[in-house]
Amino acid sequence: MHMKKIIIYALLAAFLPVMASAQTASERRAARQKNEANMKDFETNDPLFKAAEIPEKWKNRSAVVIAERVEFNYGGNNGSQFTGKVRRQTLLLDQAAVEEFGSLNYQEDADNRTGIQIIKPNGKRVVVDMSAAAPFKEELNDRRTRTWNTYVRGGKDSRKVALPGLEVGDIVDVVTELKDEIINAFYPSCTDVISFNFSEEYPVLRRNIQFTVRKGTAVSAVSINGAPKVKIITEPTGRFQTYMASGEMFEDDTLQNRFTYGQKTDPILKIMLCVTGGAKSKWDNFAGEPGEVKTRVEEDEFQPMIANAFYYRTFGQTGKANGANYTRFNYWATANSFTNNYQLWLGRHFRGEKDAFKVADALYYKIRHDFTYGDYKESARFLNDELFAAIFINALRKFSRTWDVQLAIAPGRHITERKHLLSRNELYWFTSIKHNGKRKLYFPVDDHTKSTDDFYRLAGNDAYIVYVDKRQAKGKSIEKFRIPEVEPGSSGVSYLANITINENNELVFDAQTSLKGVSRLTSGDLFLSNMDFTKEDQAFVATFTKEKPQKSASESRREKKVEVGKNFDLEENEKNKLESLKSRVSRAYKVVSYDGYKVLKSGRFPDQPELVVSEKYTVSDFVSKAGRNLIVSVGMLPGDYSRIDTAVARLNPISIDFPVSNRMEYVLQIPDGYVAEGIEALNTEVSNETGRFKSTATVEGKTLKLVVERTYHKSVMPASDWKAFTSFMNAASDFNQKKVILKKI
Repeated sequence: MHMKKIIIYALLAAFLPVMASAQTASERRAARQKNEANMKDFETNDPLFKAAEIPEKWKNRSAVVIAERVEFNYGGNNGSQFTGKVRRQTLLLDQAAVEEFGSLNYQEDADNRTGIQIIKPNGKRVVVDMSAAAPFKEELNDRRTRTWNTYVRGGKDSRKVALPGLEVGDIVDVVTELKDEIINAFYPSCTDVISFNFSEEYPVLRRNIQFTVRKGTAVSAVSINGAPKVKIITEPTGRFQTYMASGEMFEDDTLQNRFTYGQKTDPILKIMLCVTGGAKSKWDNFAGEPGEVKTRVEEDEFQPMIANAFYYRTFGQTGKANGANYTRFNYWATANSFTNNYQLWLGRHFRGEKDAFKVADALYYKIRHDFTYGDYKESARFLNDELFAAIFINALRKFSRTWDVQLAIAPGRHITERKHLLSRNELYWFTSIKHNGKRKLYFPVDDHTKSTDDFYRLAGNDAYIVYVDKRQAKGKSIEKFRIPEVEPGSSGVSYLANITINENNELVFDAQTSLKGVSRLTSGDLFLSNMDFTKEDQAFVATFTKEKPQKSASESRREKKVEVGKNFDLEENEKNKLESLKSRVSRAYKVVSYDGYKVLKSGRFPDQPELVVSEKYTVSDFVSKAGRNLIVSVGMLPGDYSRIDTAVARLNPISIDFPVSNRMEYVLQIPDGYVAEGIEALNTEVSNETGRFKSTATVEGKTLKLVVERTYHKSVMPASDWKAFTSFMNAASDFNQKKVILKKI
């Protein structure tokens, strides 16, 4: 973990309010008190931070975390306070670490403090003067970022302090503490899942996580991949209960387990806290009984847990965070005004229609248009997955009470150990419709997605029907169903590049890319952001209703606002978009210039299965001279493929995001006066049950045509498939070495 990330724990970062910039006498007094508290922490004889011998196997690493202690108190003496403290010592073992740890970014305000000391190899301690820290402003590239920083983050005061005189062998000792008020409007009040990773970029010798809660707080905790288990270390019947997880010798295993593709193999502790209201509260089954550690949710507990959570969320709440008031909306009530309008719209255009899917499709795209470009655009910031489900489900139910339209939830695809469904932030809400023996899923609306898109965060997971009232749930058992997997071949990239060599021996690309399935979903925002699909959406929605699209009054007002702001926002955002697209190409090539893009098909509509874009750019370092001849590194055209060290044994299953099939075609124009030699060496193929790599080269007239295909057949493979998997993966790396000679004639 980089120095800049030391205090960025999800638990801690949410409690940083605003600090005034001018220093008053009370602020100077508070600064002295902070310095005194820092010194007290540094002088404490904490056994966790005792001197330690670094294991021989770690002495060639850049740095080693000697120890880290994380402590927080949730509830305090009166049940309304939160305090958290992190202390961490890191030993620097080479010059790269010295440069990495040369400065620290942190947040400063009245309710948190940060202190740093440097411990020299001879034991001398140098305390850093934190008053020397300078304000640190993030680069604010667009209006949305500026708004977020000002109104949501509360304009927190970021600061940056230099750590002068660092040398190899120094220990950087950092402590940070913060405090905040907790507002519990009613019970249960739960945190989101908080994750602590016990391995990171640098090896960790000792790590201790400890938290104290008031009686009546239920604790859920999951220890994964060898992370230490949470244990209660105080009497469970006392007023306060303290839990701890502590362990030694944690190491990032990425080098031993290459190509895990997002599957978590490192040790992780995940916890969630719920203030339930006491032993007699009906909410206690939400996350376990106070005084014990709940480690998983059983099937028979799942429905009550979600029902309780849902009921809890139907009450309105107000609170204060980062100096600004916020409201937790009553989503079903909030949805009613929208629902009533959509019920009228459906009744006007679909009266008598018996096909539930046809009506649901029309409603989906109507909602997408309204919240993206239409009358409800100003409300779009509130349209999360929960509110969308509320509007969508209620409108369809009111239109036809006989249709089977239900709320469904599922854990995210990349939640390690899917049986641990601990909180709302690990669950996704969507709609299930059963009609004529078939089930169709409608996922949250988004400007760049379709109603039939496979929701890639959930594919292949178990989903559960949630009955949101007693009438629905009466006499019914939990209904569980499997969300379909992404089929092999349904996702991938088709790429065609016409390439010429210019007078500087640079390659000029005129490329067209087609992306389908998951590949389209993951790349859609990059290409489609900052584009206006108002007219396309209007025309498409009109195909369902046979209505002539009409411009609303609110749309006219928005057009005027856009006209006023376009020179500022639209142009600035487009500039940033071009930089992002250039950066995307730069990950594969050394870019000389990025000369623009064009979206040929957006892929947003049902009759457009693919997103199709064209791009033009110029790259270097592909062509070199050998006397009168030219040598072209055609093997690098698909990009630099990493090579896997097959001497390292595979310990864990192999996991990739999805089966994909990519086809890359390069058509190189052979310059006048040259012929291509060495084409035969470009033809290769390695294929097995895990995947395939194939390259084919031909010369047709004055063009060299190269086709490279790379296919992953499976999402998850056992470790026993490692030899087969690495054989086709390394075939791609071997191909990187291929070259073609353009011989002067």
